[in-house]
Amino acid sequence: MEFAAAPIFLLMGFIAYLQPPPLCTAPGEFGFLSSMWFMYGVMSVVHAGPWLSLAWQQVKNGTPSRSGHKQDHVQKPSEP
Repeated sequence: MEFAAAPIFLLMGFIAYLQPPPLCTAPGEFGFLSSMWFMYGVMSVVHAGPWLSLAWQQVKNGTPSRSGHKQDHVQKPSEP
């Protein structure tokens, strides 16, 4: 369930951005800061922690090959 928040907020922000008259937007140069799509974007970034943790584990453990299995590294025997 913890992986569901970030994509849902990102989708909600995208839908809010595409709505034709933006609701709840303050006039002025920084009016976009008061819009709903910006809030949903910030919320998706804040809730991206589990995704970043999963990505970090993948980087730390090595990127899997296309087949989904790690490739075994064969070490050459050392010369005496």
